[in-house]
Amino acid sequence: MTEAAVSARGSPLLRRVGLEHEFRVSAANGEVVDFRGLINGLRLGQPNLDPADPNAFRLPSGAAVTCDGREAEIALPPITVAPGFTRDVRSRAESERVALAARLAPGFEIEGVSTHISVSVPNGLAQEVCRLYAHTFAPQMMLMLDRRDSPGLLIRPRPGRVELGGEYISGGALSAATLFAVGSVLACERALRGHEASMPPSMAVALEPARARFGWYVDRRAFGGDLYAEGRAAVLTDINDRHLTAQELLELAWEAALRALGQLADAQERGDTASTVTGAAPLPCEGPVQDEAARDHSQALPQSAYGVATQPRRRPMAEIAPVMLTWDVCAFVVLDRPQARTCFAVVPGQQLSGFLHDLDAGSLDRTITAFLHRPPSGSCPASISDIDRPRLYDKLGPRLALVAAEFGPDGRPVPPIELVAGRAA
Repeated sequence: MTEAAVSARGSPLLRRVGLEHEFRVSAANGEVVDFRGLINGLRLGQPNLDPADPNAFRLPSGAAVTCDGREAEIALPPITVAPGFTRDVRSRAESERVALAARLAPGFEIEGVSTHISVSVPNGLAQEVCRLYAHTFAPQMMLMLDRRDSPGLLIRPRPGRVELGGEYISGGALSAATLFAVGSVLACERALRGHEASMPPSMAVALEPARARFGWYVDRRAFGGDLYAEGRAAVLTDINDRHLTAQELLELAWEAALRALGQLADAQERGDTASTVTGAAPLPCEGPVQDEAARDHSQALPQSAYGVATQPRRRPMAEIAPVMLTWDVCAFVVLDRPQARTCFAVVPGQQLSGFLHDLDAGSLDRTITAFLHRPPSGSCPASISDIDRPRLYDKLGPRLALVAAEFGPDGRPVPPIELVAGRAA
């Protein structure tokens, strides 16, 4: 007997968006401190659920707190792209920031330094989407995301997603930038797939390799003048030597993004983003962006499936607890104490919510019981490519084998388990 399928809820076509906010942490005397020296004393949540990030703690909310070098990082759980999703992103980002600041000792403060928005794309398309994005939507995304003193935009292909990195923003500016990011990435994907897609002009741009991770960096002067200093009035040149203002390009890009979004956004979020595009609301480079005052957090946000997954469970046939929670793959140990029998449920991240619903409803009890009563056959997922739906296995094997490959310096995928093996050798 090999592995057994246990549930098929969720869809590989489900769109998700992720947000990472990085923060500088300062002591009472103003000295910047290394968050790596603080994180283990904050009693955050469950550690060791991301085999590729030993510093990460998964919170009951579903968000993760970790370190990016010396800085603190909050990564929201993946959020389904559906009407109202930008308000979910905004509310969760504000709530998690306030919660992290409250966990620090008196005198410590956090200051936002960067924003990274990730938009899911089909496997194998991330690099192509990023290249097209750099020439079509980059200047407009820079205006939606960055301040007057910001350096530029990072465009990185990641496993199954496109990551756009820029200045720290919050509140309404974050909502607008998130909606624009999703719509513009979807427009690039549609164009690459040969679907009818309205696209802004392709621009003449000087690209640089991104640092730290594979990808591209678009400097504020990559289009000739200083985009952030000139803002909407900046004049840019497309590949056909036509001159357009940044405002004209922003309106063309928003039209394309809006068409690609279709029914994935509601009237309010479309209207709020349109206000920023048209100038009714300011761009981040048109004035200082300040964190909004802490709102009332007494009303808890709906718990993410990633938060629900952190809780250990008792079913009639077994005890179940998480051993891995990442964007792509979630895994749970299933223990039948009377039989001293263990197996593992391994679930694609996109199908986590449906799996947990079925598990808690008892729909999977019979399947799991039958698997636990069979003699172990040694079934084990060999790699992340095996995880196309929730399945049961006798063994889990190295969790790093279930972490998606990142792009190496040459743009070729490198599985994390190979990186670790190479260092050991």
